[in-house]
Amino acid sequence: MFQAPPPQAPQYVPPPPPGNPTWLTGVAIGVIVVMAVLAVYWFFGRSQSTSAGAETTAAAATPAAAGENPVTKFVEVAGVRFSPMTKGIQISFVLINHADQDLVGLKGSATILAKTNKGEEIPLGSVKFETAMGAQTSKELTLPFDTKKKMVDMPDWQNVSVKVEITSPIGS
Repeated sequence: MFQAPPPQAPQYVPPPPPGNPTWLTGVAIGVIVVMAVLAVYWFFGRSQSTSAGAETTAAAATPAAAGENPVTKFVEVAGVRFSPMTKGIQISFVLINHADQDLVGLKGSATILAKTNKGEEIPLGSVKFETAMGAQTSKELTLPFDTKKKMVDMPDWQNVSVKVEITSPIGS
């Protein structure tokens, strides 16, 4: 009668249902944020790049400057290298034809300019070339370089720019 009630048997409590780990939730939120930022960048960046592309197309459609051969805009000189030869300096470069037509009897000159620290360009010399090129092709040329400078005075390729002038063929 005066006894304490017997202790109750422990009851089984099922474990909580498994949920997503917290690290997985963090990764999912991070991916969503990155995708949202990229979508905004793509949307606003696209309108700017389209207008820049329209400006480039308009600039390409303008006629060549008065007195300039229209073929000049299709010819590029790249990969300028200087090397010594017995009497003077020779220059190697790649001549690129960006036109959709062959350039037979291509004649011209390239003036090589050295870039200074102040942003100026100083003429180093020039080279005359004569060749024929197929449409959309390139050709490596090695020719004597007409300059008064010595080999030790030649700049590295990073500090060189080229101005091309085409004399033949006369384009349309």
